[in-house]
Order: sequence, then structure tokens, then C-alpha cells
Amino acid sequence: MHRFRFMILLATLILVIFVGPVTDLALPRRYPVLTQVALAAVLVSMLCAAVFAVSDDRKKAWFAVSLALPAVLLQAFDSVIDHEGLLAATSVADILFLSYVIVVVVRHLFAETEVTSNVICAAICVYLLHGIAWADVYSLIDIAENGSFSFSLLDKEAASSAMAESQADAPEIKFMRLRGRTAIYPVYFSFVTMTTLGYGDIIPRTSLARALISLQAVTGQLYLAVLIARLVALHIVHSTSGENENTNKLPST
Repeated sequence: MHRFRFMILLATLILVIFVGPVTDLALPRRYPVLTQVALAAVLVSMLCAAVFAVSDDRKKAWFAVSLALPAVLLQAFDSVIDHEGLLAATSVADILFLSYVIVVVVRHLFAETEVTSNVICAAICVYLLHGIAWADVYSLIDIAENGSFSFSLLDKEAASSAMAESQADAPEIKFMRLRGRTAIYPVYFSFVTMTTLGYGDIIPRTSLARALISLQAVTGQLYLAVLIARLVALHIVHSTSGENENTNKLPST
């Protein structure tokens, strides 16, 4: 079971990306709490899968649990309590835990000496974890300074849906919050930034947001460049050693 740990983590990460749009289509919009509960459940499953993925020994397991437990509890509370302070604490806990998981998995990748399906899944997991962690960062930025992002091309249907979720006495629409139906926006923006697509439908308005977006774009591209070089080098070394072994086994004439 443990050898499939990165495949399990990859499956939960894909669920995190798609749970927002799927629940938005499947669940009635007049019950936003259902969307939030579904999102929280998938996020908690992802956190548990991440703990399982990095628990190579007892020390790592306990440290991962100590970081994941606050994130899991805060996710559970955030699913039923709509408070920006609680959402900010949840984002901080998620960022700390996901950062630890990324470091552990990257170290595992560079310790491997052969390219296997498990290594490839681990590499993809790091990339997706990177994107989700940055989605938490953008949510935290917008909580600290509301209006850090502008939505120039947002359609009216999405705006009315988000407005229905907002409090009646709050005129601004808080799209960059990683909860409920608005969770799709920070996740979408994070991956669009990391892949340097830059559609222009979400635009940073503050200097801090612009600086962090630039940092994510650079680190995302550097990770891909270094990772591909590492995997190609491992594949060449393994293929060459295999050919040498086969050559040595040939009978002499």
C-alpha cells in the first residue's frame, strides 16, 4: 500500500482542483454550505494522503501529523463557520504543512536513482502541491488587503453567484477566498500563473500581490526545468548501465 502513496496523493490533488467547478454545477446554489463542506472534505482527504505520502519513518510521521492536525481541524471549523480570521488561520496552517510536504517529496525525488511510475507521480504531486499552496497564499493576501485582485472579465452569472454567498451588508465581492464556490478562483489563478499562461482575467492590484505572482511564475518554471533535467539524467544513466550489463553478458567469440 505504501508504494502507491504518491498515486493516492495525486488522485486527491486532482479532486481538489475539480471539486469547485463540479459542485458548482451539481449542487444547488442556494445551499452554499454544501459546496463548502464538499470542498473541506476533499481538502482534508488531501491532507491525510499527504501525511501518508511523507511518513517514511516514525519521526517524519509524527512531525507531519503535528502540522496536518491544525490544518484538518481548521478546515473542519471553516466548513461551518464563515469568518475571515478563521479562513486566514486555515490558509496559514495549509501553507506550513504543504511546504513541509513539498520539501520532503523533493528530497525523495533527488534521492531516487531510477525513474519509475512512483517517481513520476511524486514529481507531479510536487507541482500540484505548489499550485495549491500558492492558492492559499493568494487567499491570505486578499484577506489581509481586500481588493488585491481585480476581475476584469468576470461574467455576470459568476458575479451574481458569489454575491449570493456574500453577506448582505458587504457590497464587495470576495472572489479570492479559498472556500465555497469562490475557491475555484485562487486555484485557477495560481495554476494559470505558474504555467505563465496569463489570461488577464484576474489582475493583481497591489505591489505585494505582483511580487508574489512573479515569484510563483519563476519558481514554477525553474522546478519544471530542474525536474525534467533530473528525470532525463536518471533515465540515461539507468539505460546506459542496463546496456553495459547486457554487453558484458554476451558470450565471447
